[in-house]
Amino acid sequence: QSNSPKHYTQLSAEERGMIDALYHTHELSYHEIAAEIDRSPSTVKREIDRASIRQLDYDYMPHYDYFADTAQARHEKLCHHDYRKKRVQGCWRSFFNWLVVKIQKDHAGFRKQSVDGYVHLFERAYPGVPCPSTPTVYHYIDDDLLPLDNTDLPEKLRRRVKKPGRKHKRQNKRLAGTSIEERPEAVNERQTFGDWEGDLVKGKRTVNEPALLTLTERKTRYELVFKIPNYHAETCRQALQWVVDTQGADLFHSITFD
Repeated sequence: QSNSPKHYTQLSAEERGMIDALYHTHELSYHEIAAEIDRSPSTVKREIDRASIRQLDYDYMPHYDYFADTAQARHEKLCHHDYRKKRVQGCWRSFFNWLVVKIQKDHAGFRKQSVDGYVHLFERAYPGVPCPSTPTVYHYIDDDLLPLDNTDLPEKLRRRVKKPGRKHKRQNKRLAGTSIEERPEAVNERQTFGDWEGDLVKGKRTVNEPALLTLTERKTRYELVFKIPNYHAETCRQALQWVVDTQGADLFHSITFD
């Protein structure tokens, strides 16, 4: 017995075995069985009512009885049967299809709508179509039930879970290639010419505004600066390819970005 607060947990196989043994003594009530396993009486009653199976006695008269192994098998089967996947493909399919298209379309820019904003926008635009709540959408994204992840939600990457002892189910980190910290040691020593370090200088925080692409040679500190129309990934890649082609590929041994 403990007076510390407890969180809800499913019954274990051992607890179901104890319920089976105590129940078949036919001498204990639900309250007494619950006291023996330190559970709520309503938990014991629901477990027995839900997991009891139809049996026939020696007179072939039907009755219902509880068995721990059958109850545990039923519990494991229900755990593997995820009703949420049916909702993604069923009554909420229209909303989730619409949400994925909207987020992926707006992901390239600095979108102003949060998930909650998209939910309310959908409810106003399609008042008769079923729509889940905002927390449900976040749970579905965290559990990989949608073709989205937390990197598609820029605002969520900055948030911390306020409840102690809890954290996001997945690390909110965008994988953008090999880290600059993993470059070869010879590059860090700055002993040879041809190792460049690149960066982008941005002005207004608008995706279609011009930016400056800077390349700095680590040994000589020689710097190249080019103006590019925007800072899309494909624009930067094309600019780098143009620099290498015009300046000569032999000048660029490696290029790393911070």
